[in-house]
Amino acid sequence: MLEPVQSGAKPAIARVSVKIAGFDTWAVADKLKKLNVEAMPVPGEKALRFNDPKGFTIELTAGV
Repeated sequence: MLEPVQSGAKPAIARVSVKIAGFDTWAVADKLKKLNVEAMPVPGEKALRFNDPKGFTIELTAGV
């Protein structure tokens, strides 16, 4: 997803988002927790965000 950048700001990657059919937020959060990955639910959506080992924010979202 591309979002506008404020005037004068440098473009950057804020996060990588992947839509997944049949996504079970709590099952994935539990698996990530077992891998010592702190996942944060996205308010109002069936989605989780977490940081990969390089610090990129990854978002997993329920898809069609």
